[in-house]
Amino acid sequence: MTENQELFVDLNQFVSISSINPYYVLRNLKLLMGKDFQFLQLENELTNKVDVVPIEKIPEILLMLATKGDNKATFTLKMLLGLAVTKLECDAFGVEFNAINKTDFNKADFF
Repeated sequence: MTENQELFVDLNQFVSISSINPYYVLRNLKLLMGKDFQFLQLENELTNKVDVVPIEKIPEILLMLATKGDNKATFTLKMLLGLAVTKLECDAFGVEFNAINKTDFNKADFF
């Protein structure tokens, strides 16, 4: 997270939710998203620069990967969708969505 409260996903983290080869993640995501897609570089706590993707781009990238047959991306999308729906329902009915709910959610088989 930046000082402006913007959220990003480190490309190393992104590799864990997709089947993209970690050695070619920059190249493959650039090919997938098009020539105009830009990665950002941020400094982490260790003052190392890391390549990141804005969090709002993650669903779009996962959807594109899933439609190309990436099973790990498909699973991640299903989990994110289930989590989003669960959170919306909790909010709608005034139920607090806490760590216990998250643990129960992770055990559930929504799909």
